[in-house]
Amino acid sequence: MVISEDQLKSLILKNKLVEEKVLEEIATLAKNSNITLPEALVQKDVLSDEQLGQLLATYAKVPFVSLSKTAIPEEV
Repeated sequence: MVISEDQLKSLILKNKLVEEKVLEEIATLAKNSNITLPEALVQKDVLSDEQLGQLLATYAKVPFVSLSKTAIPEEV
């Protein structure tokens, strides 16, 4: 699933995860650093990787699974 930066910003603001001013500062940082908005949000500890995953899973209407909390058998 591909989501545009504008759609992601709207989701973040709609869910009140980050204030608009902070989000715009992070978006500018991402653009100037040539990284994606999600990467910048995580790098600056504004949102966790898990928070972003949950947000996108909800948007896509699929369950969110945190693999960091799941044991994966070695056979896989």
